[in-house]
Amino acid sequence: MSSVSILESKGYTLQDYEGLWRAAEVGRGDFSDLEVQALGVLRCADRSVLPLYDASTEEYSPDRNYSFCGPYQRQLAQVIKEDTGVQLAQAGAYTPHLQLHINRLGESDDQTSLVYYVGDGTAIILDGVIRLVKGAMQPGRSALHVAWTQVDDLPLEFAGMGLTPLSDVSIYGQAIVSQEQLYPGTVPFPYDEMERIMHTDEAYDNFVTLSKGELIDVRSFWGPRMRAVYAGVRRRMIAAAI
Repeated sequence: MSSVSILESKGYTLQDYEGLWRAAEVGRGDFSDLEVQALGVLRCADRSVLPLYDASTEEYSPDRNYSFCGPYQRQLAQVIKEDTGVQLAQAGAYTPHLQLHINRLGESDDQTSLVYYVGDGTAIILDGVIRLVKGAMQPGRSALHVAWTQVDDLPLEFAGMGLTPLSDVSIYGQAIVSQEQLYPGTVPFPYDEMERIMHTDEAYDNFVTLSKGELIDVRSFWGPRMRAVYAGVRRRMIAAAI
């Protein structure tokens, strides 16, 4: 990275990154390859915010209000992956990639956030729902929470967003917050399985297969609803580009 990294300034807005991207496109700014790629990811996220919000609320808000963080972040990752080539995967800190993380929000909910691992030990959190569910922001471009951090400091950054791990280590060993605890009476769907499947195209299927072979019907939340959001996002983005 350059001596003054474009990613380190928390004062930058997405519009600032758009300007830096335009400079990088014409060879100005002395940006490294990783910085140029990061600018492309941020530019794509910026352009996706409103289409994603509109498509997600159209599909999910009638019965879930703003509780669509998983589909929103998965669709954001899909758009970035298709438009920039950065892959969605569960990989190491020094491999440029997108990764979904599920944390605990308060005592009765979970929150999925998208993290872009730049590839040099730094990461950028991209979360388009957290400010909405916490009531701190109205829908719009500024509702996207963008935070640069060192990969090792991700837990601290999540804590600053009001998120805590689904698991912790205590004197009693490892305590796991389960889906049954947060959502009593729902079909058991372990969070580690959920994270694994969300990184694959199975998230668009009507049924998903867990590691032990159990088939779970996800049509009420993923499957056709995810496909509808994806189509809605792309339709809106194409219309905006005309």
